Amino acid sequence: RESQMISFIVERDVSDIDMTGLYQIAAAMHRHANRKRGEGRKIYYLGMTFLAADRLSQCLFEAEGASVVEEVNSEAGAAFTRILRVHMLAQPPVLAL
Repeated sequence: RESQMISFIVERDVSDIDMTGLYQIAAAMHRHANRKRGEGRKIYYLGMTFLAADRLSQCLFEAEGASVVEEVNSEAGAAFTRILRVHMLAQPPVLAL
């Protein structure tokens, strides 16, 4: 990945969205992040988690800043609750038993 990239999670309430809608949001995030990159912006969409018990989804991005993450979500028409800067921790090695 490019230097100076920051990790972000975009949190959204998906109470009224079914699984098909979640996949559509994920596809829109991917499409709009690619479009922004084509415009010279530094952003990568890395995927989505779905917390079924809380009816929340979280989209993970690496980007140059929060503003481009907000632009991608707004241009995709995907309402969100908040954008959070996060720190990705390295996964510890799996120990052989």
